Amino acid sequence: NSSLEWRSSAMASTADIPELLLLLDTCAILDIVRFGSRPGTGPTHVKSVLRLLGTVGENSDTFRFGVCDVVVNEFGHNVDNVANAELSKLRDLTKRAARADEVAEALGLQRLTAMGTSPLEVDENWPERLVDGSVALARAVFDSSIKIASTDGDRNKAHERVMSRIPPAKQGSSSSFDSIVTEVALRIADNRKPQATLLLTTNVQDFCDGPKIKPALAEEFTAVGLLFARSWGEAAGRLHESIATANLPPA
Repeated sequence: NSSLEWRSSAMASTADIPELLLLLDTCAILDIVRFGSRPGTGPTHVKSVLRLLGTVGENSDTFRFGVCDVVVNEFGHNVDNVANAELSKLRDLTKRAARADEVAEALGLQRLTAMGTSPLEVDENWPERLVDGSVALARAVFDSSIKIASTDGDRNKAHERVMSRIPPAKQGSSSSFDSIVTEVALRIADNRKPQATLLLTTNVQDFCDGPKIKPALAEEFTAVGLLFARSWGEAAGRLHESIATANLPPA
């Protein structure tokens, strides 16, 4: 089973988890690579990632990112494909922007910069550099994360969740991965202080109804004191109070 391939002494036990934990699913990390082209993301989200990563670097005994074994495997299997897809989108974006820039010049309108020279003419390789920088940031988040093994109990509960179509489960194999991440998050939160564990997923289609978490998940998360966020900016905001309580630099 590919979801269970990554097993080593690097896996953390519950006792190794610090006071504050931000659990990440695969989408949350891979979407860092997609920030350059995806609508609704941008500098604010990048800055949130950088602030939280900085807080981890300065206070790793108190605050850490965490990923379970399913996420470890999915990230390793998909990061290169996501990077290549993002590069294709950004190259297409630059071509369309350059064409619009030429039209603006022909119409006698202001070009992309007030200096009259488009940045696209100065550095044609910026899509590659942007993707490289985004991948580097995603890898930094992944590398700084505690690796947490799912248990037999987590996987059995996830299987029941999938069979019963309890959110985030849906038709398809990816449901089992989402459900394992959910069960790991519920188990960890249930054994810690309320509000000390936050699950971040950008997979809003399976976890949310519109802007809010699905009611069935909200009830489960509330019962164990598990916080939830749909974006890096929201995660930073949700953790702000907890980080202040722990006397850490604000995220």
